[in-house]
Amino acid sequence: MKYWARRGTVVLGAVTAVSLAVLVVLGLFVSDPDYQQGDAVRLMYLHVPAAWVAYLAYGVTSLASTSGSAPGPRPGTRWPAPRPRSACCSPA
Repeated sequence: MKYWARRGTVVLGAVTAVSLAVLVVLGLFVSDPDYQQGDAVRLMYLHVPAAWVAYLAYGVTSLASTSGSAPGPRPGTRWPAPRPRSACCSPA
């Protein structure tokens, strides 16, 4: 069986999946409810990190698009691609 990922990537993915599962269990079921907000405070353990990841993804995307590191057209290709001529407008 041929793997597309290196062994380190597979191990890192497995460690990430296990740690996310542990954190969800700890954040939603093991942590104590707050004395004022009750069980609603448990959602903060998931919402705040998700918001930070979303901000990080937006920032990385904006930096990549402004710095020129985002992939563009391959060398030797025309950009934008030429449009096909329609039958009604061809000069023939």
